[in-house]
Amino acid sequence: MFSALFRLLAFGHKPRFADWPAPPEVLPTLDLATGALGPLRFGAPLDDIRAFGRPDRHTPIPPHSHDFLYAPLGLSVEFDEDAGLDYLAFLIAPDSYDPKHPRLRHCAPHLSTGQVLGPATTEADLRRLFGAPTHDDRDEDETILYHLAHGLRIECELNPAGTLKRLNIYPHQPG
Repeated sequence: MFSALFRLLAFGHKPRFADWPAPPEVLPTLDLATGALGPLRFGAPLDDIRAFGRPDRHTPIPPHSHDFLYAPLGLSVEFDEDAGLDYLAFLIAPDSYDPKHPRLRHCAPHLSTGQVLGPATTEADLRRLFGAPTHDDRDEDETILYHLAHGLRIECELNPAGTLKRLNIYPHQPG
């Protein structure tokens, strides 16, 4: 009660996301063919994130972007005010670059084609699923495979043991 009163007195309004619905309890299905994660589609306007629910953290990224963290879902979503939804990051296994949040959990995205990507997914699994990468980047800390599918750039980050730790997806910008 006192914290709500303090927020009202200090800022003169309720928190930005207070009236947003709760986020989903499980990660929605990822449909690469349509570029959608549940109700969110690549290119959707910033206002559409409300349908996905209240974020655990919102970080404005100047000049025109916003990052929304859904910690229990292991999901980071970025919007550009002009381009709309332009980035999804699925946090699949522990990584030193994971966002710091007490409720952070790792996820196992379910694809609309029936596959599940989890911390046991290997490079061979990813090659079977997405085909040969357009290129890769390898060092002692990680391997990143870059794939193109359905007009999307799919980055698969693997740990030194060769299993998936993070999946980044964004619209492909030829050029």
